[in-house]
Amino acid sequence: MGLVLGGLSALMFALSFPGVSWWPLAFVAITPLVVLAMRTEKPARSALGVFVAWLPALGYLQQFAWTSSVAGFFPLVLYTALYPAAFVWIFGRLCGRFAKRPMVCAIVIAPVLWTGLEVLRGEIVWHGYPWYLAGQPTVAWDCYSGTASVIGMYGVGWMTLVASSGLAVGLGSARSARRASRLAASSIALAAILGGCAIGSCATMSEAKSLIRRINTGPLVRIAVVQTNVPQSIKNEWTFEKAADDFARFLKLSQEVAQQQPKPDLIIWPETMFPGMALNAEAIEAQRKSGLGFRGSGQPLTVFYDALLEFQQSLGVPMLVGSEAIEGLKFITNEDGSVKIETSARYNSAFLIRGGVVAERYDKMHLTPFGEEMPYISAWPWLEKKLMAIGAEGMSFELRRGTSPTVFEVPIARHGRGTEERSAARFVAPICFETTLTGLCRALVFGGASPHDRRAELMVNITNDGWFYTWRGGRECHMQFARWRCIELGTPMVRAANTGVSCVIDSVGYVMDRRPQQWFKNADTPIEGVLTVDVPLGMGGPTAYVRWGWVFPWVCLGAGAILTMLAFVPRRGGSKSYATAGAGTNGAKSS
Repeated sequence: MGLVLGGLSALMFALSFPGVSWWPLAFVAITPLVVLAMRTEKPARSALGVFVAWLPALGYLQQFAWTSSVAGFFPLVLYTALYPAAFVWIFGRLCGRFAKRPMVCAIVIAPVLWTGLEVLRGEIVWHGYPWYLAGQPTVAWDCYSGTASVIGMYGVGWMTLVASSGLAVGLGSARSARRASRLAASSIALAAILGGCAIGSCATMSEAKSLIRRINTGPLVRIAVVQTNVPQSIKNEWTFEKAADDFARFLKLSQEVAQQQPKPDLIIWPETMFPGMALNAEAIEAQRKSGLGFRGSGQPLTVFYDALLEFQQSLGVPMLVGSEAIEGLKFITNEDGSVKIETSARYNSAFLIRGGVVAERYDKMHLTPFGEEMPYISAWPWLEKKLMAIGAEGMSFELRRGTSPTVFEVPIARHGRGTEERSAARFVAPICFETTLTGLCRALVFGGASPHDRRAELMVNITNDGWFYTWRGGRECHMQFARWRCIELGTPMVRAANTGVSCVIDSVGYVMDRRPQQWFKNADTPIEGVLTVDVPLGMGGPTAYVRWGWVFPWVCLGAGAILTMLAFVPRRGGSKSYATAGAGTNGAKSS
């Protein structure tokens, strides 16, 4: 039973995400697991079946990890499959304890427990891996996903699970469940969906009215995105010749958009697309003093830096560029003439260039687990080295976390068609997968002296989605997170993504424009190009989510922890029955 119902659940879950994008399945994907947990007499055995059944689906969804690190792919799939299995095991035991209250089990306990497990995975373990959450695909339904401005993406997922659990009770057999109970459960499921739509519609309409006002009368910032197309395999082995060719194309694309009328207020390049060593002043000075050049080219190490500054000054348009920042850079010449490079710290950073490189930069504050750091394992360098030799040879985990939530500022030339005046736009620049983290983005946009102070009117996400290779679903899924962040924070976002999807999202989560991709041999083949959009700044106050809605997932986590402890507390009388009476079960059976 665990393999069958677990397999059905996993199939619907996988099909609801980008790649296929049958998002309505999100409302029923977890239903088979709820039915299984409420019927089973052996939760542990059922959980094992679910664990096995979910492996193919999670392998399909996370196939991008295979090309990045074979050794990391299998642990990732095994790890993520633990969570649906844990849900069935824990919930199955709780159903045995509350056998006479099937409605409470299905409508209250199941959604809270699943949401708590999602928060555990998405925010805590391995420093957070929030991919493929139950409610994530529903961002496609505007009037429903708008609820995230009140209770966030986790809260929308909880509502989706209430609907799934209510349906599980409503599908109960006539022999063991009362008709009134099934009708009530079905009504609750429908109410969860319609209630979410009502709240979401009200929140979306309110923000939409404010958005229309800003478009008609408020300040606009004209953003130009340069979408590059540098395959990740080449980026890891960027020879000088290849880097010079790519750099020349980036400059040409930037020049094209800078010549548009009116001129853009800001040009954005994706993450780590600067081909030099670093852009911070300390590292540049060290490179100049070394007198070294690129092997076989005769060009100094600062050739790309010098060319970029000269180019930006000729354009007269500020540029946001992704590059490393290196501190304590030293070049040590060995006796054999070889050069050893030493550093005290390296960061994945975003730099603003306005006549020169602005000293204040943004260093990525949350490093991608197993992509930029080895969570926990990095505390033992010898173990990290061994693991990298097995399946991540050539990769380096030398990056450090940033500590300052930097806010950038650029002048804007256009102020809308009304009388409202504003001479500059403030923006923050979450890098790559940082947009998957709701707490981090909330702190960047609203984390000033008071948590309700707006620090920025725009989010700019620079990312290198070349990690997804030809997996279109991964790119689209990453963009979904950006849409959720815009809804939660009532703040627009511009994405500059190497290989795509580059796009502009307004403050209600609507994709205003995106860089197109070509369809070729059943895969989205990325193409380079430019995208220019006038973006209305997020001028409103904090959303309900920013004020208090962010607390909801942590309440679910705490409640889930209590429920888990309760599930494993020995029961009086030693009863081993876990099947429930009513709610579509075969009835409680005593041993």
